[in-house]
Amino acid sequence: MSLKWRLMLLFAAATLLVWTLVNAFLYRNALDEVDALYDLHLAQSARVLLALAETGADGGDLEEVAGTIPRLVPPSLPWSHVTDAAAEMPMGPHERAIAFQLLTRTGSIVLASEDAPEEPFARGVAGFSDSDIGSITWRVFGVADPKR
Repeated sequence: MSLKWRLMLLFAAATLLVWTLVNAFLYRNALDEVDALYDLHLAQSARVLLALAETGADGGDLEEVAGTIPRLVPPSLPWSHVTDAAAEMPMGPHERAIAFQLLTRTGSIVLASEDAPEEPFARGVAGFSDSDIGSITWRVFGVADPKR
């Protein structure tokens, strides 16, 4: 084999190695970015749920909220048919990607999404954590109402 062919083969192998390393780095970086976006969405959803709970309870107990959170548009408003139509729409494969639980200070579940486990995700843990319930590892974001 001539020197020219050996150099071309060496250059091709080096290029392939560099491209493989760069792609592995970019892939790992993309996964980290997606994880950060999911965490941001999880935290934002938890804060929205807390705000809805505060609004629904109107300074009372969280137990009062159980009947108000699922119905975001009161039936007395003229556009309440929107919630009925939304409930009948077929769900996409990623639409149930977030499960939630609304707990009292004592740790009892007041309100939960359909796919949430019956066991609380995290008791009194603020911020991000991972919770193993059954065979599923849940990514959890806990937020508490500082006024209660």
